[in-house]
Amino acid sequence: MGFLDHRRTWRYDVAASREACIEAFVRAFSGRGGLVAKASWEVRTTDRGALAIYLGRKGLGAAAGMLTDAGAREQDSAIGSEVALQIEKTGSDRTLCSVRLASSGRIGLPGLLGVTSDARFIRPYMRAVQDELRALDSSVIISHDSRPTNADASAYRVTSEGDTRATPARLEHLEQLVARGVVSRDDAADLITRDGASVRITDDHWQRISGMW
Repeated sequence: MGFLDHRRTWRYDVAASREACIEAFVRAFSGRGGLVAKASWEVRTTDRGALAIYLGRKGLGAAAGMLTDAGAREQDSAIGSEVALQIEKTGSDRTLCSVRLASSGRIGLPGLLGVTSDARFIRPYMRAVQDELRALDSSVIISHDSRPTNADASAYRVTSEGDTRATPARLEHLEQLVARGVVSRDDAADLITRDGASVRITDDHWQRISGMW
């Protein structure tokens, strides 16, 4: 699952019952997550499928995140994010279901670009759903939306021949500079300009911070 794949709606056509697919979803969010990116979830079954509610990081990821104010704020904004399983169609021997990030948190300058708070802790569990469904049916048919919702790599626009993309990594770095007092929040906000649906760093602004990256 790639950098923005948590923003896609994933569909699975599985040779399994509705109940088996819901149980697979519950197992995925009750599992271990990534090697470091582990999280706590509350999982509920619903009339249409199931819902996993993000309760925060755990393990080494939680300890590392609490070392910085930025990490703590990111986790706080992510708590309450929801991943939903919806049963779209079911028959005697097959089930069509979808999995999507139904709600999420955003914070700071990265949030201006639609960067999802704690996405690196959410993605492993969405990937685990795929693994659990594949365990039910090794020939599961997997599809997804052609473009991620709310954010897309094309929004990170190059505004000159130089590398002036307002990438999530750069915006996160700028947020860290603000947290350390190197750049004021007002100046940081002035560095980012909206252009329709995208956000970019202009050439003039870029010259002011090019030495900070």
